[in-house]
Amino acid sequence: MEVEGLQEGSGVPETDLSSYDLNEIWDLIQVTSYFPKMQTKPTTKKTKAHSKKKSFIAWIMVAIALTGGMVLYYRQYPSPGTRRELSVNGIFAD
Repeated sequence: MEVEGLQEGSGVPETDLSSYDLNEIWDLIQVTSYFPKMQTKPTTKKTKAHSKKKSFIAWIMVAIALTGGMVLYYRQYPSPGTRRELSVNGIFAD
C-alpha cells in the first residue's frame, strides 16, 4: 500500500466512511487474506491418463462381475425350461 501511495483508511476522495457497508468491507478483507495461502499451496493435478486408467479398470471389473453372475446362473439352472419358469415367475410375482 505504501508503494502505491495509499494510507490505511484513506478511502475514496470526497466520500465519507459512512457510505461504506462495513460487512462488505469485512468480507473483502477475509477473502483477500486467503490470496497468499492460495499462491503458496502446492497444487496436485491428476492427469487424464490416470483417470482414464481408473475408468477402464472399473469397466473391466463391472464386466467380470456381470459375466460371473451369468455363469453362476447358468450353472445353477442348466435347463432352459427351468430358466424360463423362473423368468415367468419373476415377472408375475405378486
